[in-house]
Amino acid sequence: MEPKSPQLVDLLWNDIIFQYIFPLLSIRDLYRLRATSKSYKELVEAYFFIVHAKNLRVLKLNNCTWFTSGCLEALTLHQHHLENIDFSNTCIGDHNTMNMFLKKSKHLSKIHVENVQIITDESLFYIGQHCPLLRKINIRQNFHVTEKGIRLLLNACKKLDMVYLRLCPSLSYNFIQEISKQVRVDKCNVTNEFFTIVKFPTRQHNLFPADDIFEV
Repeated sequence: MEPKSPQLVDLLWNDIIFQYIFPLLSIRDLYRLRATSKSYKELVEAYFFIVHAKNLRVLKLNNCTWFTSGCLEALTLHQHHLENIDFSNTCIGDHNTMNMFLKKSKHLSKIHVENVQIITDESLFYIGQHCPLLRKINIRQNFHVTEKGIRLLLNACKKLDMVYLRLCPSLSYNFIQEISKQVRVDKCNVTNEFFTIVKFPTRQHNLFPADDIFEV
């Protein structure tokens, strides 16, 4: 079997394609390329989103299959004013790239990384060190974040008001009760039944079965 011929999409997106190839093409050429295949569609869309959009404040890419580590690397280099991001259910596979992005994103106030399994306690450390304006974070369906990471985050981010922790199996019910005195928490798993924990001014715990009551 003959080896597969290299394709344009096999080149480094940010270091080569976005920097040296796409700037030479017209908008018409890029849209023609976009129409040729699913891979080129994703490549061109990533180029327009990340490189051409200037001074983005809000970026919602949840469930975008084309948003990979290469896209995140380009985002780190080109967008420095993001305040609200949603990378939930994306295919980012390199935790070092994610940590570098967090290190460069000092304006973030809302972070949604539900079901992004490269988020670990180390990621929460980077957020705590470099995202002082953080008010809300969604890390639902995460199997790697532990109580240690959440404590680091709460101690570092003084403006943090809301943490979404549903389906994080490493977090105990007692721990959720404890931190709900400090910050609002959405849902926790108690013997396979979901409850909502709400922080009231009296700092008393109120537990009752319910759907989400906080806007993500």
